[in-house]
Amino acid sequence: MRISHVTRELESSPYFYKFLQALLRLLAADDNLLEDRGAFIIRQLCVLLNAEQLYVALARALLRERDLRFVATMVDVLSTILLTAAELYDLRLQLRSFDKPATHSLFRWLYACWCHSPVSLLALCLLTHNYAHCNRLISTFGDLEITVDFLTEVDKLVQLIESPIFAYMRLELLGGAQSAELRGALYGLLMLLPQSDAFHTLRNRLQCAPALSAPTPAAAGGDAALDFEALLAQFARVQAAQRHYRLSARASLLDKGYS
Repeated sequence: MRISHVTRELESSPYFYKFLQALLRLLAADDNLLEDRGAFIIRQLCVLLNAEQLYVALARALLRERDLRFVATMVDVLSTILLTAAELYDLRLQLRSFDKPATHSLFRWLYACWCHSPVSLLALCLLTHNYAHCNRLISTFGDLEITVDFLTEVDKLVQLIESPIFAYMRLELLGGAQSAELRGALYGLLMLLPQSDAFHTLRNRLQCAPALSAPTPAAAGGDAALDFEALLAQFARVQAAQRHYRLSARASLLDKGYS
């Protein structure tokens, strides 16, 4: 009880957000610190504080960051922690249930920030059973710049799909209202991959799923409390900003090379 009281006081304190902003500035200034200790720092904060409130606060802070490359990197770190860390097990369960207004609010904050990393956003939507929206997202990936980093993140996602974390999702391939949409999303992911180990792993998994014996009723395109069309438009805007940021960074490098 004392810990929860301290947590509430921290959340209402402006120093809490100043601390997070200072932490983000520190991580942004030192790639080695982010790579070597960033995940450990975030996980320890999740133990000491309320993980849900910490993630919302970090998402809000990252949305104000101007270094979009750092934002995308940080989102990948936060996504990996969310999906794999034992400290965030309860938060994963909350997102999986996706049945409360508070969870919808959390999802909206994370979605807005996760838009900076397409694969992390896709993983978030898989975690929350929003498979119809996963299909919509994947259909836009063909317009993105498919880089080695992007394919590496897809490869990591396939490994996660094969891990115990997504066992519940693999079982949904056996049938159910959303089985067809889940299969569509995973086949879309398969089409993005070159014929690598990840490709064969995912293909073998899909081949293990029994054929759908009859057309299943189309599931709703997400919870009625959420406007997924607006969310998809938000993703497009953020990715356009990311593309402009990358082009500007490349132009700056060329200018330095000629100067």
